[in-house]
Amino acid sequence: MTLPLEFTFDYSEGKCQCLSYGPEHVDRVVALEETCFQDPWSRGLLEAEARHAEKRWNLVLLCEDELVGYALHWQMAEELHLLNIAIVPSWRRKGLSSGLIRTVAKLALERGFSHMILEVRESNEAARALYESLGFLYLHRRKAYYTDSGEDALVLWLPLEAEIKEEE
Repeated sequence: MTLPLEFTFDYSEGKCQCLSYGPEHVDRVVALEETCFQDPWSRGLLEAEARHAEKRWNLVLLCEDELVGYALHWQMAEELHLLNIAIVPSWRRKGLSSGLIRTVAKLALERGFSHMILEVRESNEAARALYESLGFLYLHRRKAYYTDSGEDALVLWLPLEAEIKEEE
């Protein structure tokens, strides 16, 4: 199942381009990771993701020629696992995350994936609301999943056979 290395999608103020995440993006992605997360991925992990494209679908988002976000996915059989998604704070609330996830879900379905899955911190109400609005369903809880705090992760699942919810 081959996924596209480049595509565009609409957001509230125009179009955003997605490109394959590579070594040339690492510095910016590391900075964004440190801005967005209380327990950021290490530079080493982010460099490894940029170097190893097999079984991964890692993307950077460019809007107005600025890197404004990224999304890291792993491909496992018919499952597309969303590992991480981040948007520059000044670019949030413009529909970038939802537009990207909708587009990724559509492209994944077209290429034979059956579902998307992700983990989200139980306390991350904004992310949980986003995923719920897109049709993700609660699958189960992973106790003490986050090593920095011991917080549980909620595992959410999106069956791709059912179309992803459109904006209301």
